[in-house]
Amino acid sequence: PWLLGFAAFAWASQGVVAWAYRRAIAHPASSTIRAPFMMFVLLYALARSTVATIRRGGVEWRGTFYPVDRLRAGRRVDL
Repeated sequence: PWLLGFAAFAWASQGVVAWAYRRAIAHPASSTIRAPFMMFVLLYALARSTVATIRRGGVEWRGTFYPVDRLRAGRRVDL
């Protein structure tokens, strides 16, 4: 339940920030309405890229394939 409350708070906060930003630079009201829903688009893109990376076993960047093992070997910080 607390996670759902946190998500609702984050979603509402994004709407408030979009509203304030719209007022500051005179954007149309439609941008304020759309802004909180764009979070779902971002989450979809993140989930899709995660699934694709796991399925392929790596990342393709500019025509070159980088396997996950090689990427992990080159990281500087262990989380």
